[in-house]
Amino acid sequence: MQTIANKIAILGIPLDNVDSDGALDAINTMIDQFQSDGVARYVTTPNVDFLVNVLSPTSFRASNPALAAAYHEADLSIADGMPLVTASRLFGTPLRGRVAGSDLVPKIFAECQGLKIYALGGDDRTLKHVAAIIDRLNPTIQIVGSASPFILLDGKPPEELLRDDESIVAAINNAQPDVLLLALGNPKQELWFRRNRHRLRVPVSIGIGGTFNFIVGRIRRAPRWLQMVGLEWLYRVYAEPRRLWKRYAKGLVVFGSAFLAAYLADRLLRLTACGPVRHRRREPRVEMIEGVGVVQGAYRLTAKNISSHKARALEAARSSDFVLLDLNGTAYCDAAGLGFIAALKQSLEGSGKLLRLAGPSQRLRTQMVWQRFWPVVKDFVLPDRQFAVDQLAAMVAAQNEAACKPIAAEMSPSVSIYGESLDHVENTIRTVTNLEKP
Repeated sequence: MQTIANKIAILGIPLDNVDSDGALDAINTMIDQFQSDGVARYVTTPNVDFLVNVLSPTSFRASNPALAAAYHEADLSIADGMPLVTASRLFGTPLRGRVAGSDLVPKIFAECQGLKIYALGGDDRTLKHVAAIIDRLNPTIQIVGSASPFILLDGKPPEELLRDDESIVAAINNAQPDVLLLALGNPKQELWFRRNRHRLRVPVSIGIGGTFNFIVGRIRRAPRWLQMVGLEWLYRVYAEPRRLWKRYAKGLVVFGSAFLAAYLADRLLRLTACGPVRHRRREPRVEMIEGVGVVQGAYRLTAKNISSHKARALEAARSSDFVLLDLNGTAYCDAAGLGFIAALKQSLEGSGKLLRLAGPSQRLRTQMVWQRFWPVVKDFVLPDRQFAVDQLAAMVAAQNEAACKPIAAEMSPSVSIYGESLDHVENTIRTVTNLEKP
């Protein structure tokens, strides 16, 4: 693990804090990484509609846990909607700006050289029109395949759904694309990728929703000035009132109420996080305890000290496969701090390491609940530091014991270091250390 992404968590969904150039650089990096690790990666572009499909209007739990997990597992999550950018600014942790999928995909077509692209979703007429536009815009890009299959998300046992996807996945893998464009719409594209991620042999998959319709001009974009001031949604409602007014009204109610509650809770907890001066000045630090890398969080885990938390976390991860973030003395965590926790978990798990959180206070848990973040972390929270260290230290010991088994397997089956003569003990030591007896 070499880096931890810069993320901002809005209502439980982590968003990468990048602009369009940063997003394109990240996609190119993913394509390069695939050559060495063979890991299929995913890019998602959440907007208010996406969050409405996750947020429950009656509880703090996700209405669609699988979809929420797909957002957290995404390798790049960029804000395709000015309401999310505005929310980040009101939380005091501003995103660099909106990166609309309908802008990102044409940017990929225009600036990336020699890419092979496979399109899943959309009708044949639209795909042919898109192919013609790409050929005119950048002849080095190849469309190596396309399909518009009927895809089910549920209604059958999981194993049957996987069997239904086999021919689709095989066709994609046989085409060997660099980028898979999933034009299935939300939440189908996110859930389909999550279901088949382990079988795909594609460097990058991008959920693009209805972007093809914008590219071919079937749906007109709002004037640039309306996009810049965050009123593109108003133009969309004006252009397609029958189709969109209910969707946007629902988004206003569900997203608006959830954001307002989270914002008020954030302001209150920020203002009341006023402990002793010695606590407020505490900086994050790292220490090794029984093979566990323990990172002590600052009194406030905010955008101002995220870089120092990242440095301490990377230091801990270099020394151990088991990292503990001690939040016992942390009184407040802003959207950047929550994003750091999500990014740290993803980075560690991607490197085969483990993260646990220790002892968040009641006020911090309350803040996470209002921010819709508690369901994300509750399964890897331990009650206090000592209990957490004991649990992780036991895992370290088990890992060390497992690492010794291959060496033990090379020994003669008749040799045991328990109850045997001193000669047998010496033989065992000699085998483990690869030293000759003098």
